[in-house]
Amino acid sequence: MQDINIELSEPCDQHANIANLILHALPKWFGIEKAIIDYCEAVKQLPMIVIDQQGKPLGFCALKTHYQINCELYVLGILPQFHRLGLGSKMIQLAEGYCREHQIKYLTVKTLSERSQAPHYDQTRRFYLKNGFQPFEELLDLWDEHNPCLSMIKVIDL
Repeated sequence: MQDINIELSEPCDQHANIANLILHALPKWFGIEKAIIDYCEAVKQLPMIVIDQQGKPLGFCALKTHYQINCELYVLGILPQFHRLGLGSKMIQLAEGYCREHQIKYLTVKTLSERSQAPHYDQTRRFYLKNGFQPFEELLDLWDEHNPCLSMIKVIDL
């Protein structure tokens, strides 16, 4: 794990290319092409935490601020071969720093609820719990009936 760089990038068109590369490498989590296209368009307007190794993107996390009190981990992913190496936790730590810098009290994320019975999302929910997020609300119709949403929240110490 040498030459790994993790930094915050201001909104730019390049974010779409990074998201497209990573999300297509994660079909268990991002298997709906329309959703990938929508995410890629949206991230152009958002700050993004980017993980790269010698200029090659390994992962990202786009940040979306709501009402100046909540920063949402809008969409994120890491190439599968780099899972479970601590890079996701480092991105969350950087997002927490972003929240402190901008006096944002809450960090949130939406993921698939356990009602979906998708085993790969069990791993995702455990990751967020390990990083201090708590289940906050289940939204059964946000995405669609087959994809119930779990909203998770973390309070940021300002």
